[in-house]
Amino acid sequence: ENYRCTFPDGSLRPSPADTAKLAKLLKPGRNDARLQLLGARVLFDVNTCFYLWDSNDKVVVCDIDGTVTRSDLLGYSAHLFGYE
Repeated sequence: ENYRCTFPDGSLRPSPADTAKLAKLLKPGRNDARLQLLGARVLFDVNTCFYLWDSNDKVVVCDIDGTVTRSDLLGYSAHLFGYE
């Protein structure tokens, strides 16, 4: 089996309809959630949280685990390819 985490339509990004449903559920600030990777049985069950900030809030996001992820690599090298 392919154990990639995807949305029900198989994509890596939520559809506009999924985003709208989530927006109705979120309250300002911290929102606790549980994510599950399902196969024939529950393979992973992770407690997490989402934050809903006001558009005027200032936020700093950092990766603290020390791994280099694809988004890190693109972020660090985008200027080399002419992206801002």
